[in-house]
Amino acid sequence: MFRVAIACIISILVSSQVWAQNSPKDKVLSRADILSGSQILYVEKGASTADLHAVPEKIRILEKSILQWSQNSKDKKLEAQVRLQINALLNLSEVAKKALGVHWKNIETKPELKQEYVLLFSKLVEDDYMTKLSKLKNIKFGFVFLKPMLKSKNMTSIRIVDDKTDAVALLFFDSEWNKIVEAELDSTLLSEFYGQSFLRIIRKADNPDAGLSTLVTAMKRRMEQSIAAKL
Repeated sequence: MFRVAIACIISILVSSQVWAQNSPKDKVLSRADILSGSQILYVEKGASTADLHAVPEKIRILEKSILQWSQNSKDKKLEAQVRLQINALLNLSEVAKKALGVHWKNIETKPELKQEYVLLFSKLVEDDYMTKLSKLKNIKFGFVFLKPMLKSKNMTSIRIVDDKTDAVALLFFDSEWNKIVEAELDSTLLSEFYGQSFLRIIRKADNPDAGLSTLVTAMKRRMEQSIAAKL
């Protein structure tokens, strides 16, 4: 999954023309390529480079914060700063809906229960995501310009790896950079990572409504366990 080129984002602010010229369009980049810093950008074969542009300041600020935190993962102030910046970009409510697939539209329960599910999902994912980030050392950043997913716009992905562990990926619409529309944990999309276990719970129930109720109860229990473990 982590087929990207690397350069620390803080030092990257180049034009679309330079990016396109340095992009090995037919090469699949490995983690070794990322960590060696041998390339600036990998453009996936079939993707358009017409709208490539410089990284906006808010993304560079986020990555600078993650770099600082990776050097001192016990710093609660830095952790809170990274958490706040990620929450401002990551659209977890949409990821929560995607995790339930077609069942989301089929659930006719009270809106309050759906809202509670989205809130619990957001909190659990955020905690898992931050836990993953906190374990990274000597991290490196890279870009991959993706070809269109279905009929969506081209997307740009920020990939983060360290020298031992594959980490996370934050995907952005390349022409806007307004929202992280999906992310990865353990080389799996968030919606798939959680969706697999969530769907098993819902499918075991008599109907989707009952399944969501059972799922919310299980998520509350997990949240309580997570809080207790931190005490």
